[in-house]
Amino acid sequence: MPTTAIVLTGGRSTRFGSDKTRALIDGVPLLDHVLGSLPHAWPIIAVGPARPTSREVTWVREEPVFGGPLAGLAAGLKRTETANFVLVGGDMPHVGNVPQTLAGRLTSEVSNVDAVVARTPDGRLQPLLLAARAELSRAATPRDPTDASVMRWLRALRWVPHDIGQGPAHDIDAPVDLA
Repeated sequence: MPTTAIVLTGGRSTRFGSDKTRALIDGVPLLDHVLGSLPHAWPIIAVGPARPTSREVTWVREEPVFGGPLAGLAAGLKRTETANFVLVGGDMPHVGNVPQTLAGRLTSEVSNVDAVVARTPDGRLQPLLLAARAELSRAATPRDPTDASVMRWLRALRWVPHDIGQGPAHDIDAPVDLA
């Protein structure tokens, strides 16, 4: 089933000290690691300030700028034309094939669930790594998603967890995380 990837890249990167998605890992920007893991057939909507990337993406901004992850998701959903989407944090360089796995699980669940959310071995949900049905997700999004919680948004959907390893969910929040 066609799937769009919504990649969140618009945070302040306060703990990192600069735009972490531009940090280099093995000479390649962190964001390009994320984009490189996504299937080439998927359209990609990147939410944040436009910049050069290794893949063609559609750039959008959340309203207001720095309005939080749910505002970013809402901005991406406005441009999503496929029935399903995958949400990925732009700071997850080791995400690997988890987006494809989540999308496949969502498709296999037929109409039983609205979303599939990644869960790490310690039982922690990773709400910035999920697959969901676009129309139902739009309906669950509050009129003003500014600073609203993605976890709270999830409560309005029927979702199931999907266990993944710790590595794919590892996100970069501070320079020490690059090690």
